[in-house]
Amino acid sequence: MRCVRRRTLVLALALLAWPGAAHAADVTTQGEVVVRWHSNPDACAASGMCDRSGTLTWRPARNESQLDLSELSYALVDVFGGDLVARSYRATSAGTAACLDRPATPFGIPVELRGRRAFVVNMRAVDEFSFGHCAGPLASDFATAMPQSPPVSVAAARRSALIDLRGRAPFASGAFSGEVVSTLTLRTHREAAGTETTTSTGSSPPDTPTRKARLGALIASYAVTAFKGDAGFGFTGSDESTCFVYDSCGLVGDLTLHPDLSAGSVFFDSYRSIRAGRKETLGSALRALRAGKTRVDADGQLGSSDEDSSEIKTTLPLTESALPARGAECSDTGAFPEPYLEIKRSARGLALRLTGSGNSAPDPLRTRCPGPARDDLGALAAGNIPFAAVGRPQIEVTLRPSKGFSAFGLRGTGHGAITLSLKRLSIAASTRTISVQRRERL
Repeated sequence: MRCVRRRTLVLALALLAWPGAAHAADVTTQGEVVVRWHSNPDACAASGMCDRSGTLTWRPARNESQLDLSELSYALVDVFGGDLVARSYRATSAGTAACLDRPATPFGIPVELRGRRAFVVNMRAVDEFSFGHCAGPLASDFATAMPQSPPVSVAAARRSALIDLRGRAPFASGAFSGEVVSTLTLRTHREAAGTETTTSTGSSPPDTPTRKARLGALIASYAVTAFKGDAGFGFTGSDESTCFVYDSCGLVGDLTLHPDLSAGSVFFDSYRSIRAGRKETLGSALRALRAGKTRVDADGQLGSSDEDSSEIKTTLPLTESALPARGAECSDTGAFPEPYLEIKRSARGLALRLTGSGNSAPDPLRTRCPGPARDDLGALAAGNIPFAAVGRPQIEVTLRPSKGFSAFGLRGTGHGAITLSLKRLSIAASTRTISVQRRERL
């Protein structure tokens, strides 16, 4: 049930369906995109973002890009490699303090059709840009200033065409003002004759001996009736020299999630091998589960699906505050996208971990304030459903953050709790005979 951004999913399906070698154009890049920003003195005080400035510089790898010309309505310019550098500065009574980070780079630039014979490459739709652990604007703050190419002929792109993303444009959003300066150009190249490759699987493997196996299964589904609470991490800069990199020496802050959901679902299935002639019952399946004699697959979805796309668009509200040494306190709000309950069997029951199922760029926990990233914290909250509770009409479990974390330049402690309430929708046991490879164990 993990959700994937619709654009990424559609592209993946398209790449499976089309022979990429026959229609993909190699793309070489030249230049870079630089976002320069500074505090807007008329609007920065409310968020504590005055006396700050910074840059974000993206330079894609020169020969690591590709454009699939077979179906441009779903295409991206796939960008592999490259470098993204975030720098953030703040004025203090002791001089200028600086934060430096290298966030994850964008994985592609969207392509938009213009009629049937032309397309544009649009960087305004790239939302993966981030200042990482440093303070700075979000991608949405400067999106309108990002470059967009003039229309490019599809026919020309199949041969060799220049995609011009050069330009300069100002932006102003909330506490920030600045400009985007781009010297970036892309050039497509005709694929050399004879470079299309095919894959051979060789001779067919011999038939693998199989056997019949008796399988007993328990399948249950629950509705999420509530997922509410406040849980997060208080954080400080580490005492080590690494705090100078993120300008986190003396930093004190807090990052807290505030979920308030009443939609979603949790399901699991438990299965085991049973002797021939036996039939799995609800009672025997539950006893086997509680005795640790079964395998378990489980999943948890938080929120409801979009009616038009079946995509889960749920977000969890979050707040962040960060008080740097010799500086004003920064405060901001955000939304953690695509929350997901990872569920695995443990010695005590079903272990639940609140995590994210979406892309890692931009970091889903970052706001405009400095602070920790999702990978620094691991699971945002965790809990356990005891085996004795599995199958009950109602289940309630408490999820809590870890006691603490320690990461490069930052450390912190967890606080708060989230309550998950579940209502049973169905539970049933079944028995069936299946064919498995002789060496395969159930």
